[in-house]
Amino acid sequence: MPVKVLKNNFNMINLEKHFTNIQTKLNSLPEKLKFKIGEVSSFTGVPNHSLRYWEQEFSILKPEKFINNQRIYSKKDIKTLLLIKTLLYEEKFSIEGLRKHLNSYYQKFKTYNLQIKEPKNQTIENKIHELLNSLSKMRETLNQKQI
Repeated sequence: MPVKVLKNNFNMINLEKHFTNIQTKLNSLPEKLKFKIGEVSSFTGVPNHSLRYWEQEFSILKPEKFINNQRIYSKKDIKTLLLIKTLLYEEKFSIEGLRKHLNSYYQKFKTYNLQIKEPKNQTIENKIHELLNSLSKMRETLNQKQI
């Protein structure tokens, strides 16, 4: 049975076709844990400035900030971006309308259980990522003490 969700003034949309498209897109993601904004922009077809704007507009989207405030997106973030893009571009939601309804769409989206392929060396990459973050914070602390 198709998944249906209320849109704006009781217009129904069928999200199942979108979930299938998003799953297909997720399956083509490279085997990496984290992605820079340029990579995400290329993959999703959404310009960098739009990604940064969406981050401000939709509290559900929270990429990590890495060294020098560079945004680092997880596969979960990319999944959320693909949902936002679908609802804005294909279902023609306005930013304001989507902001009001995004949480309910996201809950339906989560129950659809889209699978994200995780890389085999995930734990090693996680540890390296944590170490780099720690080193970056230590460098900032040392620089502040030298001033």
